Amino acid sequence: MDKPTANQQLIDSSILGGIAVSRVAKKVRDDVLGLLAQLRDQLTAKLNSDAVMTDWQRQRASELLKFSAATIDGAYAKIGKKTVAELDGLSNVEVQKLTKTVNAVVGVDISTKMAPQQLEAIAKTDKLLVQGATQKTWWSKQSDDLQHNFSTQIKLGMAQGKTIPDMVKATKDLINTKHAGHAEALVRTAVATTQSAAQKKYFDANSDIIRGVTWLASLCRRTCPQCQALDGRAWSWPGLDPIGHAVKFPGMAPIHFACRCVLVPVLRSWSELANVKLKALDNAKVQELFEAKLKEKGFSDEKIATIHRDQRASMDGQVAKTLHYEDWLKKKPTEFQQQVLGQQRWQLWQDGKADLSQMVDGNGQPLSVAELHQAVKDNVAVPVKAAAEGQAGLSLGERNILSAMKTSAVQEDAYRSSWLSGKGVVVDQGTTHTLNSKELELLKNEPGLVHLSNSLSPGEFWDDSELRLWANLEGFQGAKLVMPNGKVAIVKLKIGQKWTPDDLRIYLAALRTAKQNPRKYLSTESQIAFAFRATGKVTFATTHVGEIQTDPKLFRMIFPPL
Repeated sequence: MDKPTANQQLIDSSILGGIAVSRVAKKVRDDVLGLLAQLRDQLTAKLNSDAVMTDWQRQRASELLKFSAATIDGAYAKIGKKTVAELDGLSNVEVQKLTKTVNAVVGVDISTKMAPQQLEAIAKTDKLLVQGATQKTWWSKQSDDLQHNFSTQIKLGMAQGKTIPDMVKATKDLINTKHAGHAEALVRTAVATTQSAAQKKYFDANSDIIRGVTWLASLCRRTCPQCQALDGRAWSWPGLDPIGHAVKFPGMAPIHFACRCVLVPVLRSWSELANVKLKALDNAKVQELFEAKLKEKGFSDEKIATIHRDQRASMDGQVAKTLHYEDWLKKKPTEFQQQVLGQQRWQLWQDGKADLSQMVDGNGQPLSVAELHQAVKDNVAVPVKAAAEGQAGLSLGERNILSAMKTSAVQEDAYRSSWLSGKGVVVDQGTTHTLNSKELELLKNEPGLVHLSNSLSPGEFWDDSELRLWANLEGFQGAKLVMPNGKVAIVKLKIGQKWTPDDLRIYLAALRTAKQNPRKYLSTESQIAFAFRATGKVTFATTHVGEIQTDPKLFRMIFPPL
């Protein structure tokens, strides 16, 4: 087997380092979940106290909610301090790891030594922005969400006459599943952001020896389509110009919550580095130091010359040939491939009509199956241009499907319902809002599910059966409904949230309240908006009239005759 190049060695080292960092994340996660378990026990103990919850008296319930607010705030404050304390210093470790690895690969202490103030600036993680906000802000938001959910649960339980054991069980489920999952995602993202900040500092300080950076995605089923397509791609540093492709640099990893991607440096060639003078070592040249170290180890001039040739061959300055996500996926069974890509995208990929890089556009955003099919049909290069920003948050694929649905409403007076997943799976349910067993099986493991449908009048929205269906799909993320006048109603789950049967009950109760107050909530739309807001889980918005136009051609292409 050929000896790996220097840049291949860096990738191997990054993979091994990733295992260590994931263990750090697991340690922090376990600590956080331990604190959440203590919070769960405190709340359930208070619920079980007769002195607090005698016969669901209103005053006692009020005392419980005051207690819970203070307790939840205190618990999340501890969690925030714990994560910051655990992650302080991780940046320094990452810089040291990169320094040691690069020096070992080159054979000389070539990495720039960072000043103490530089290391101190990245050591503290309390000011580090994780997906746009500090850890403290994110933990505070999770605290607020849990307070809202717990309070709603208690109030709803009072209205429905639930027993204390019922409420205790519901509280345990609320914390053990949903909020534990949110906490774990934040921990993983905070760890990855800390690692990434350290990498950037190292890259900036050593731009004279680094040619660029390579994107390394996690090779597992949970890797998202955007990260799959970025895997193995490289950009110059610090210019961030694409090397051998046209995909815009997406920003430092992580690029979304729970993203596990990393950037790996691409070293310049030996011919470029050999004459670099190292200021920290009396301006000695790299090649001179390399040969001097070999002589110190007792190597002969002939052996040194051989090692020098090998080093020149190893350090070719080329982007390492990694095991790309697509190459890795090809080695997996067909069933596994279909689970990862979804049936329709898998078929395009299997037929050679599109590869993974063609399933995202030039800005790295996923394309819909409809966009891919259209590009193949028109025999044009894919990816196709993404829809312009600001168009009501609708992708080109969603627009096409909603246009066909609007046409169906106008021409046939018929309902249509479809499901579009983040991996491109589309299930057309025709004129029914239910899923048969085969359709349910197809969608139950798909992430990023969006429900697309139409109504037959401007004041008609989703019915109870549709909202109940949302709760049965783990990957549900939102819904978009087009009306005959071209207006689109959009429901979108907030980050980290999940639509559940309890949310449906809250929604229906709030909807009844709104309908009983027609002076305040004049239209069906305002009543719907109030009900969705009451859940605390989703955002609700509508576009202007005429956002979607009828298109008979799209209608015939997407939907078969009834």
